[in-house]
Amino acid sequence: MECLYFFVDGYKGNIQEFLDPNCVRFLISQLSLTRNCIIVALILRIIGNLAMEHIELLRNSEVIRNLAMLLKSPKQEIRRLTTWAFSNLIGSEKEFIDDIFEYKNGEIVEELLWRAEHEDFQVKAFDILYFMIWKVAKECLCCFINICKKGTVEQIMNLVDSKNIIEVLVDSLKENSDEDLIGGCLDALETILWSYKDHFEDVRGILQKLSSCGGYPVLEDLQGHQSQSVYLKVSEIIEKYLDFA
Repeated sequence: MECLYFFVDGYKGNIQEFLDPNCVRFLISQLSLTRNCIIVALILRIIGNLAMEHIELLRNSEVIRNLAMLLKSPKQEIRRLTTWAFSNLIGSEKEFIDDIFEYKNGEIVEELLWRAEHEDFQVKAFDILYFMIWKVAKECLCCFINICKKGTVEQIMNLVDSKNIIEVLVDSLKENSDEDLIGGCLDALETILWSYKDHFEDVRGILQKLSSCGGYPVLEDLQGHQSQSVYLKVSEIIEKYLDFA
């Protein structure tokens, strides 16, 4: 277990000197084999870090399949680290977004959406490795923010047409005060609006969805946000797109 701690957050050198793709595949396989929650949490932390800095070590590793099994873990910390790892994978390469959409006909996307709506957003003080964390819902939301950043227009439209991503974004804007999270949700919403305008040359359909889930008053309220960055982002969305309604 001590060697796992070495790779979690303390080692900053060339990790490829110690972990090759075969070692990574072995670690990932342990997610479905061990019942030790500490070991699982450490491996998830390693996966999340690799996704940010050494994504090549995770290709062809069956990481998506092994992570998917942990989304329904009874341990909230395991679910949080799993969704955090998914968010980092999504933010690293478009190929992982394809894999997540395709896995069992969208099962992962459905589970992430459900948890974004039903899990707790409350901040915990520290996790088992003494890092400030948010709970599961925020990490799930970050997955969809990253899909909107990195995904294709087709993937973004799939989220809107067959999932309730607009409602999830609006609820998150309404219920959270964290400036970075609000900014991420606004960026995702603007990307969705831009994608529809670019593809259909019309955003009235998507604006109807936004209106039906109470998005207009939420955006108007955010114009009074104390953050200048939030104010500018929401004002730009209103100016550029809401006139199409």
